Amino acid sequence: MKTKELGYLGEQIAKKYLINKGFTFITENYFTKKGEIDLIFLNQDILLFIEVKTRKNKNDFDIAIGFQKMKRLRASAEIFIEKEDVSFKEMQFDVIFILLGPEGNVEEIGHKPNFL
Repeated sequence: MKTKELGYLGEQIAKKYLINKGFTFITENYFTKKGEIDLIFLNQDILLFIEVKTRKNKNDFDIAIGFQKMKRLRASAEIFIEKEDVSFKEMQFDVIFILLGPEGNVEEIGHKPNFL
């Protein structure tokens, strides 16, 4: 499976996971001049900017999000807030890790709120 396909699959798994938890889906793959936000959700009054990392090896999770990626994510979130009309009281940046098995099956989903 190519990297882009793996990423898309992980984003769809994460989207379904969050919807099943009762979160309200806003948008996905939100592109700005500063970068991309994988998923944006609302959980009550909290606006969630979600970075999804899909891997086939659990050891890769430690190096999945670097300083530059976090900086671009925050800058993109600021652009989203300026341009879009979404009511919220708080915002946070979460990461969802998806671990896939050899057959492409989900072995593990990890949700880490407020990683920034």
